[in-house]
Amino acid sequence: MGPPTACEQCSKKLSVFSKRRKCVHCMAAVCKRCYAPHLMARHPSAATAAAAAEGDGRRSHRRYAPTPSMEVSDNTSDDDVYFLSPIHARGQHGFGDPLLDGVDVVEVASGDEDDEDDVGDEEDDDEEEDDDEDDVDDEGDEDEEEEEEENDSRDAYTRPARRMSVEEEHDQHKDLLRLQDAVAAWARKEAAVERAQRVAKRKSCYSLTPIPNVRSTREYQERELFVVSYAVAVTLLVWGVYGGAYLLYARMRGEIVRLTV
Repeated sequence: MGPPTACEQCSKKLSVFSKRRKCVHCMAAVCKRCYAPHLMARHPSAATAAAAAEGDGRRSHRRYAPTPSMEVSDNTSDDDVYFLSPIHARGQHGFGDPLLDGVDVVEVASGDEDDEDDVGDEEDDDEEEDDDEDDVDDEGDEDEEEEEEENDSRDAYTRPARRMSVEEEHDQHKDLLRLQDAVAAWARKEAAVERAQRVAKRKSCYSLTPIPNVRSTREYQERELFVVSYAVAVTLLVWGVYGGAYLLYARMRGEIVRLTV
């Protein structure tokens, strides 16, 4: 099945080529920008544990080991607040610090001033360590993004794909139909352009034989008929004159011969 068409965090429509992230806890598809807010809203314990694990991998002087991350049910709403106290962690998420096994309540002992000073010094040390952790985490943001992309691409091959709903399949089918219509329209436009080029090329070719002029042709024919008629008339006239002269000569010669005899 194809990928979902909308982000489950911001409801933004995801196209075929848009960058998306798939949550490894609930298999929800979100855009790349909404992946961190999705973890904080839907899986706060997993987000905190992942950040702690990343910080521990780049810092060797940390005193405590990272808390293992576990999946949290999606039945919780976005407004629920999770407290990651080491004491109440086992009751809420099913795990806790092995050093605190069997401890139910932690009471703060109120006593000497020296004890209070020691507690204050420890808090100052913890604040300094937190500042160092923030600096290291800020420097490794780019590395974390690259590692997350690699993990997502690796999980895409090992994790079964989520089944699409009827609405998502319908939207994907409509996108496919729009794509096919666009390809068909582009093919029609290309065929029309080629046809126009052929017509223009055909019109640009001129014939070498001149187009006959009807008026000039008629005048030429009339002139030719006049010349032929004139030649025939002159020929008949000449032959008529010659024939009359020959008859007159023959008659006068006969008369002269008869008179001499």
